[in-house]
Amino acid sequence: MKGIFASIKQDFTVKRLVIFIFIIIYCGCYYQQYQVLISLSYVLIGCVFLYSVLFRREKIFKNFIVGSTIFVVYSIISSLLWAYDTNVAIDSSMQLIKSVLIALIFISLLNSDVDFEWALFSFSLAGILYAVLYLQNVDISHLGADRISRNEVSDGLPNVNTVALLVSFSFLYFMYMYFYGKRFVYLIIAAIVFVITFLLGARKSIITLVIGMIMMLFKLNATSRVKLLTLSVIFIVLLIIYIPPEYLSFVSERLAQLNFFENKVEDLDKSDTIRALLLERGFVYWLQSPFIGNGYYNFSQLLLKDCGFAWYSHNNFLEALVGGGVVGFMLYYRLYFNILKDCLKRKLKFDIIYYIFIVMVVLLFNQLFIVVLHERFIWILLAILYAGVKLNKDSSNNENRLCRR
Repeated sequence: MKGIFASIKQDFTVKRLVIFIFIIIYCGCYYQQYQVLISLSYVLIGCVFLYSVLFRREKIFKNFIVGSTIFVVYSIISSLLWAYDTNVAIDSSMQLIKSVLIALIFISLLNSDVDFEWALFSFSLAGILYAVLYLQNVDISHLGADRISRNEVSDGLPNVNTVALLVSFSFLYFMYMYFYGKRFVYLIIAAIVFVITFLLGARKSIITLVIGMIMMLFKLNATSRVKLLTLSVIFIVLLIIYIPPEYLSFVSERLAQLNFFENKVEDLDKSDTIRALLLERGFVYWLQSPFIGNGYYNFSQLLLKDCGFAWYSHNNFLEALVGGGVVGFMLYYRLYFNILKDCLKRKLKFDIIYYIFIVMVVLLFNQLFIVVLHERFIWILLAILYAGVKLNKDSSNNENRLCRR
């Protein structure tokens, strides 16, 4: 018997190590200079997946697999049959296939609430690493109207909004876990991530922090609410200490631009003016083919035809509607609906299910301003959250699990 239990314990430890290594590399080190590591991470997770399926016959999340697969198939069909620009649609579909396939393999490894908790923790650490590596490749002193002054080293950097979105999830995790897990180290990490988020300067991610904190206030007791408000003031002081005043002023001006009720369109900066144009054109393109769309990820090509430049829509809801129509929109957001449904059918209290609910709310908010249809880390996040709500069927029985890490 001792040998059997030792074997189980060893297998469990190896599995957690694989989950950690893969997420750190795939979500935290996805830069050109780490391409060898990324390739090795694919081999690692592939081997573990085959072992789990062939020899262990682990739990399979059929609804997630079927829902994701149907969306991918529909996107490919739209690319081949009715896309405005077939080549662009097919290339985008290939990226979608890759992201979804990795997510499907990864979710097969999450067979217990402990696996889910470890994956969530690893994902949050990966967000910090992703942002730190990004900041190392830019000159912070030159952040200005264009936000990032690129150089030869940073040519292959991802979009700053994508990086900021990921790191904002990291902040929410460690801040939430400080109150849930009662460990001071979580608060220290959250404070560091708070400053990093402002260094990146993406407005939507800063607002994400605010929304997440407000949602926490609703479920905390009176004492913890006072503590959270006090910590918020301390975080603001940290910004004043560690971020140059000129840059804080720049971020404040950018946030002020979001007051659309007082700002006329002609008073908006270049970025917001373009976003207003994209929003208007998006509704026009959707109405051209409201049910089946214009082909997966083809918004940019329709815009190129009309306006002479190719930009994606900066709005995931519009991108899904324009590319896949109502059908594609429903297929994609069915995954979000399933997660939210599983959260809301339980009594929400300050536990892991409520954290999942917060993440889903801020993720949907961010999709008003960013396109993530085939973004790799979003598909990994969806897999983690989906497994989380399914594995934590009775959250009252798992209330103290995260506290034991």
